[in-house]
Amino acid sequence: LRINGQSGYLLNDVPQLIKTGNGGETWTPYALPDIGFRYNDLQFVNENTGYLCSRESNLYKTVDGGQSWDAIPFNEEFNFTFLYFLDENLGWVVDKLENKILTTSDGGNTWTIMRLMLGDMVLEPTSIFFNDENTGFLTTSIGDIFKTEDAGDSWDAFYSFQSGENAEIYFTTAT
Repeated sequence: LRINGQSGYLLNDVPQLIKTGNGGETWTPYALPDIGFRYNDLQFVNENTGYLCSRESNLYKTVDGGQSWDAIPFNEEFNFTFLYFLDENLGWVVDKLENKILTTSDGGNTWTIMRLMLGDMVLEPTSIFFNDENTGFLTTSIGDIFKTEDAGDSWDAFYSFQSGENAEIYFTTAT
């Protein structure tokens, strides 16, 4: 479930998106592309533009509020588990299985792949969140939060907690 003001988005296993624009008083169902298994994450950046991801390189984008979805193609295989888009163009997608973070600045037309390193060890990212185009946070399966202030070019250890296997980070304000 994702909530943004009066709008709410619920992703279920049918696959189906259920959307409200009035704080949950009424909900409208929208069919999603049938890919044979469930989607892992969904995010709308405004009333019209949203992104949806799952394993096997399935990433979709809508520009009409969820009525239709276009596949974003990839040349290699990914297992997308989490995504975060700051706006219609700038976004990050996590491939937890392969320990990769993909970033785009043009709405998914081109991608840069990065890995989160701690010394020589590649860490397993679990979720990602950005406050603005430069400042972001990333959780890992070992229970660490990393912070970037350069849009993900470099990451610094920020906070440690016991286990981060299913951790998800989200900020309600910039602080």
